[in-house]
Amino acid sequence: MLPSQESLCRYADDVSAILDGVSIDSTAFSDISHDLARTDVVIPVVGGFSAGKSSLLNALLDRPILPVGLTPETELATELRYSVDEHLLAWRSDGTSERMELANISSIKTRAAEFTHLQAFIDSAFLAERPELVLVDMPGFGSSFANHDKAVAYYLPRGAHFIAVISVEDGNLTHSMTRQLSEIHGLGRSLTFVLSKTDLRAAEDVEAVAELVRDQAEVAFDGRVDLHLLERDAGKGMRALVEMLDPDEIVRSAYTPLLKNETLEVLGRINIAVAAFQRDDTQNRRRRDELASGLQAVEAKRDDIIKEIQGARVDRAVDRCMREMTRELDQAQGEFVQAAMSGSADALGVAITQITRNVVGRVMQGELRDASQTIASAVAGALKPVGSGAAEPAGLGQELLVTVQNSLKLAGETLNSWSTAMSSRNAAETKKLKEEMNWKQGQPIPRAAYQGLTTVLAVTTNVVTPLVELAIIFLPTIIDWVKESRARDAIGQRIANDIIPAYIRGLRDELPAIVSTEVAALVEAVTQRFENEIEEQRRAVSEALAMSNASQGGAAVQIAALSTARNAVQRLANEVLYSEAVA
Repeated sequence: MLPSQESLCRYADDVSAILDGVSIDSTAFSDISHDLARTDVVIPVVGGFSAGKSSLLNALLDRPILPVGLTPETELATELRYSVDEHLLAWRSDGTSERMELANISSIKTRAAEFTHLQAFIDSAFLAERPELVLVDMPGFGSSFANHDKAVAYYLPRGAHFIAVISVEDGNLTHSMTRQLSEIHGLGRSLTFVLSKTDLRAAEDVEAVAELVRDQAEVAFDGRVDLHLLERDAGKGMRALVEMLDPDEIVRSAYTPLLKNETLEVLGRINIAVAAFQRDDTQNRRRRDELASGLQAVEAKRDDIIKEIQGARVDRAVDRCMREMTRELDQAQGEFVQAAMSGSADALGVAITQITRNVVGRVMQGELRDASQTIASAVAGALKPVGSGAAEPAGLGQELLVTVQNSLKLAGETLNSWSTAMSSRNAAETKKLKEEMNWKQGQPIPRAAYQGLTTVLAVTTNVVTPLVELAIIFLPTIIDWVKESRARDAIGQRIANDIIPAYIRGLRDELPAIVSTEVAALVEAVTQRFENEIEEQRRAVSEALAMSNASQGGAAVQIAALSTARNAVQRLANEVLYSEAVA
């Protein structure tokens, strides 16, 4: 385990122990510790088909493990992991795997359609020295629709850092590769660029290509990029490149913001509990009734907010998507013609799908991020009459609004950084638990396994799958159109006059339902955050009333214990999360 993992796991476990001692929920810290202890630093190696990714990784291992020269239809993402017991695991979408000899890695790829990805366990000195690193040989950007999409869907959110390989033979950063790297960049992942096959060109040609690629990348990705030229000894160059990565810092930068966010939230819960014990019984009973009314107000307002937000946002988001999609598709017509003429049956569909996912994902992320704050304000408005008075004219809504908005912002930043395992647990889990227990108004809200990341970005990641499904629906028609003619001019006219307009029409018909679903899920997520905050306060009030009825002087004891716990958590946070040494 990396030093950062040990330090942050110990912090999460220590905070959990402190919270358990004062009956403050510590589930979030336990979950983080569990995930952190099992975190691998995944480094996908991406690039165009035949860019030389597999050859470079073989050179790094100093063994011809990975097959080269595969057809696009047989490429599968392959993880390189260390083990003295060399073997291959081929994973299926249902979570099962098939074990076989490592030597079967070439033949297994003829069964690519059966599997999602491979794990190659290799007795390699280089991997043995870095067991926390998982290098992944990704299908090329020119590989088949099915294999490329499986790899993107699985590794895009899991990758901690990406190495992008560009062949000097390509001469530049192609539109297709720029688009797909932008998808990686848009999720906050870092990139290192490698120029491969430099021994195939004269030195001055290599330098000219390197300068062009560097300029293109800096424009596309908003700043200076790392571009490494691999000379004759490509294995030595790749080893040096991987050695430059700091897995300890990658893990720390991913999990520290998450732990900071949870620490702020738990300190807030301790303060809520202290406040409850400081109130007398009459004040706490009134507060309990206010909180119950608050839960009812949130539930009652939920459907209205969905309708209001959808009415204002869906048409706007769809219109933006359509405008940007039309522009991007028109600009890519030359690329589409080349794809259609390539001989690959679904190359054109892959290109169109890439643009669809890139444009719609970008637009939806922006729209939903903005909508999350609007939804939070709307929920706060519904809560305004609850608990308002001379001392707190804004009521319960304003009291909770800042906490919820800050939580959304901080958790959103964490997701954008790198934290896949957490993002999959969202408001849908709580909704399911409510249905299973036949939950009624006034009952305690069931706690999902992890509530901290029910945020806009967690919801937004679900957009990718329905978009891919849309492309699959349209793909057979696109292929049939292309097959009708092999002449470049005829294909170009068909793409401009038939394929793009028909695709836009189909997307406009299908996209509103997708956007509506995402908006509804977002409203559920944000309102759930309010309900969680209200429920936490109600629990504290109930405990304070029970303690008051049980014994005199119990409140003072609880206040002292909570204050001690708060100080202990703050001290630990300062030492582990906020010290200059870990900044």
